[in-house]
This record gives sequence, C-alpha cells and structure tokens, in this order.
Amino acid sequence: PESSGATDLHALLDTDGWPVAWWQRFVLGPSSWPAWALPYAIEHQSMHALEADPGTSAPKTGFSRPQAPHLKQHAFYIESFMDELAHATGRDPLAYRLGLLEARPVHTRLLQHAAQRIGWSRSRVPGRGLGLALAGAGGVAVQVMDVSAGGADGLRIHRVVVAVTCAPSEDRVTAQAMAAASVRASLKVALEGLRPGPSAWHPDRDPPEIVVDCFEQEDVVTPAPERAAAATLPALCNALFLCTGQRVREWPVSAGR
Repeated sequence: PESSGATDLHALLDTDGWPVAWWQRFVLGPSSWPAWALPYAIEHQSMHALEADPGTSAPKTGFSRPQAPHLKQHAFYIESFMDELAHATGRDPLAYRLGLLEARPVHTRLLQHAAQRIGWSRSRVPGRGLGLALAGAGGVAVQVMDVSAGGADGLRIHRVVVAVTCAPSEDRVTAQAMAAASVRASLKVALEGLRPGPSAWHPDRDPPEIVVDCFEQEDVVTPAPERAAAATLPALCNALFLCTGQRVREWPVSAGR
C-alpha cells in the first residue's frame, strides 16, 4: 500500500551553527508510526507522531511503498533537513554529519567509506552534485549519489554508492544484490513524476552504476535492502539541490519541484 505523510521540523542552532534542539511533529498515513531518537548528538529532541483526523483528506506530500514506508519517510524528513542545516551554516554536509556522530563509530565508518568510494573530496562542477543520506533503524545504511541536472540529458544519475550493515547470518552477496535492486526500485518510484521525453535520460534505459558494500554488525534487525532503499530519496534530493539550487520537499520528484 502507498503511504502519504507530512512533517513539521524546527531546529535551534548555537552560535557555532551546531543544532542543540530538534523539534518534529509528523503524520504518516494510513497509520502513524512512533518516532525514534535521532542518531545525531543533539541534546534536546522532541519527536512525536500526530494522529490524522479521519474526517480530513490524507496529507498531500507524496508516497512510499514497501518495504518500510515509515523508515523511508523518516529518512527523507531527517536527512533533507540535516542537509539544509549544513548548507545554512556554510558547512560541508559530510563534515557536518560527522561532527554530530562522534559517539557513533558505525555511522562514522560507513559515512567515511561511502564518501571515499564516491570521491567526495573531488572538485565540483556546476550542474553536478553529490548527495548524501543515512538511514538507521535496526541497522545503518549510508548512500551517496552522483547526479547531474541540465543540458540535453536533463537529470542523470551517474553512480550510487551504498554502505550498509548486515547481520552475521546474512549472505553478503545476496544482501548486496537485493540492496542494489531496492535502490533501483526506489529511484524508479522517486522519478515517476518526471516523465522524460524519448531522448532524455531515464534509469530504465541507462541504469546508473550501483555499488553496495556490506559491513557486519551483530545487532542488525531490519534487512539491508530496506535501509538502502530508505536512503535513496534524500540522497537524490540533496544532490539535486547542489545541481539546481532548489530543495525538493515533496515526492515523487517532478520537473516543477
């Protein structure tokens, strides 16, 4: 089933630009899921689900599909806003996240690994950007996406790197293949609103390279493909911001937003 949702997010920053308070209210349909604490070291956190009024229409904000709609929605909300905070304070999005994850060695390791694999430190060119996102609930997944926008191809996704934790019992080859398939499926859903012309780029006609690296972790609960898929949309939208200067706050992605 498809799942719509909406959120209202606020953050209080200290004089150095670091968040010291995070306030979030959200509605996810058809049912509300409980929030979990952020992985980031933010001292004051208030995250609560609100019940939708059954007499009103569902929030017009987009949709998600299985495997884990609540995880996808929260990753989109949190990682999009975290990226906005980084850019608003003039910080590199990777360095900003790492600065808030010093007590999270697994998150830090996966972020650094994915960034190194994609070439985060390389010089950037106009119209092309690297988007970063992480998703975590019962495990961790980090995704970095190399995207360009404009020109004859319009939007093009060049490469995706995923670093994800896997349970010791999971077969790595199978987990990697399923995670890559989940990313491809999530991209297809996210880009449904674009409807490109016959000569424009589309992931079905020219799929991007997707690299998945697994890291063993004992306390993994959710399957690797679910977390990999959850990080796809915010990574894409954060990359699009660097390409176009416009934030995407609704999905699926369309030419008008």
